[in-house]
Amino acid sequence: MLSLKFKRTLTPSSPTPPADDPRSAAWAGPSSLPADLATTVPVSTRELRTRAETPSAPPVQTLFSRDSVQPQQTVAVWDPAGSWPGFSIAQLALAAHGRISEISLMQEQGTEPVAMLRSTVLPTPSGQSLGVIEVEASFADNRSLSVALTLLEQVDRAVILAGANADKDLIRRINDFVRADAWRGPSLLLVSPADKPSRADRLRRATWPRGMKMHVLELFSVNDPGWSQQLISLVTGFASGEPTVPGPGPGPVDEPEAADLPVPVPVKAVPPPASPPPAPVAAVAPAPAEVPPAVMERVLGVLSMGVGVTACAVVSVENARLLGMKSWSHDPLALLEAAARTGSALWRAHRALGAGQPLLELSWSGPLHHHLVMPLPRQPGLLLLACVEREHGDLSAARWQLAVARKQWT
Repeated sequence: MLSLKFKRTLTPSSPTPPADDPRSAAWAGPSSLPADLATTVPVSTRELRTRAETPSAPPVQTLFSRDSVQPQQTVAVWDPAGSWPGFSIAQLALAAHGRISEISLMQEQGTEPVAMLRSTVLPTPSGQSLGVIEVEASFADNRSLSVALTLLEQVDRAVILAGANADKDLIRRINDFVRADAWRGPSLLLVSPADKPSRADRLRRATWPRGMKMHVLELFSVNDPGWSQQLISLVTGFASGEPTVPGPGPGPVDEPEAADLPVPVPVKAVPPPASPPPAPVAAVAPAPAEVPPAVMERVLGVLSMGVGVTACAVVSVENARLLGMKSWSHDPLALLEAAARTGSALWRAHRALGAGQPLLELSWSGPLHHHLVMPLPRQPGLLLLACVEREHGDLSAARWQLAVARKQWT
């Protein structure tokens, strides 16, 4: 299974503002207020006040309920324009039988919150606890914008639900607030509606503060309760929101529905290499059937949309031959052929060991790329390969996209 490593920790890495900085005023308030039990999820509420004119967010580790364990990793989700009602932290907490900690951030003498922060802790199959924070803050207010951005700067994964008509104003406000090369947080993942591709293109073409990296991910917005869990799984690589259940062994990976996929792009079939392929290993698995071009087109088109996926291919296990490919790389054949040889050899070696357990996934890393391989449904002689940039790619998002693409193999 994929071992996901985060570069950040719960402790904010940005330096503490000097004492005379108006943002340095501490948040203070009563330890708790009466809990709102309007839902079936236990909710503990707090109110924190500050004298700072442009306040920073409280430290991430102080946002979670005292009744839950401190998370080992954190992800924050901010919907600046309120255009993604499908995301619900209550659904996440309900699925995990957890609780929600809700914090109202107020200014002294103020009557309306500057921002609302709701958090919960989810178990994951890996055993790591995952903290999720929902940010409710207006980007039009300097105080709210400061809280939102300084919170996103602290977490391991920062998600902005974008793709609204207000994107232009949001981008301008972020550029006004974040100085060049001053961002110390993770790359921001911007989620845009898949049925409105022009909005995703607008986000990609936008000018962002220097030093702030952006990735745009197109998804279909749905009101299904499971959408929130799918989003968190996508951006973290964890099957979040589901308690770990002991069992005899790992089961199949949960995959999103094919109906929620973006429109595939055309793919070019690759002819066989001029030189003879390596001699195949004695056939243990059946030879792959002829691949319908339309199916390969659909599968590779979806996979190529993954964050940081620079090349992908359908590979024959027995001879490492590329049956079809899609690439944004300058030298795709060299990259894919080397990865296909390595992946096929490793796959055959595992099979030769006779371990008895099926291999569900294979991954390895090179100097410039991560490589991911999964078998295709009902095609034991074929593999689906993705090459993901190490520097700008997102391995967990690419892994999820590969699982999505496999669902198109019908």
